[in-house]
Formats: sequence, structure tokens, C-alpha cells
Amino acid sequence: MTMDSAVLKLSDGDVDLTGTQIGTLNAELDYGDIEGDHVSCTTLSVNLKDGDCELDGTFNGDVNISSQYGDIEIFTRLAESQYTVSAGSSYGDVEDGGTLTLGGGPYKMALQSDDGDLNVRFGSK
Repeated sequence: MTMDSAVLKLSDGDVDLTGTQIGTLNAELDYGDIEGDHVSCTTLSVNLKDGDCELDGTFNGDVNISSQYGDIEIFTRLAESQYTVSAGSSYGDVEDGGTLTLGGGPYKMALQSDDGDLNVRFGSK
């Protein structure tokens, strides 16, 4: 599926974005997970109240993902040097034990989970 932009708002349910190409994606889920492989997106904003986010793809722009209760795992095909990353979790694991700040790239990646683990990976598999 290919589209310029999408806004997703779900009270209860999961979203699978596998194989989608979206210019700008804004997703808000109260109870549910968002996942997908081979996702292509320019601007990505995901806000989860109770759910996990697991995305794998090419993110050629700013990425903002937050979850109150859930894990965040994102794998981007771009190099780490393309991003300025800020990640944190109040009650969960991040690579350095609570917060992570790295890079100086043109795209901003902000990941925040109040109660969940964060994992971010860069480059090709």
C-alpha cells in the first residue's frame, strides 16, 4: 500500500504496516500494538497508551515514538549517522540503562517509554 499521509486512531486493536509506503504517518492507539516489516516512511509519529511498537524499514525523516506501557523496537535501514537520537525509559531497559543520546544527523529520532524496553538498530541486516 502506498499513500502520501495517514492518520490512524484506534481505541482497541493492532496495526500491521508490513510493506507500506507512507509519506507522513500519525498513529494513536489506546490498546494495541503497531508492527511492520519493510515499512517506508518520511515522517513517523506513534503514540501508544498500552501497546508495543515493532517497526523495520526505511525512515527518511523524523521519528517520534512514545508508549506509556509497552516496548519500542525500531530498525531503520539508514545509518546511525543520519539521526540524532534521544531515547529514554522510566521503568525499562535502554542500551545504557535508562537514557540514550547519540548522533548528530539531520533526522531526529525521539523514543520514550514510561514502562517498557527500548531497542534501536541502524543499517542493513
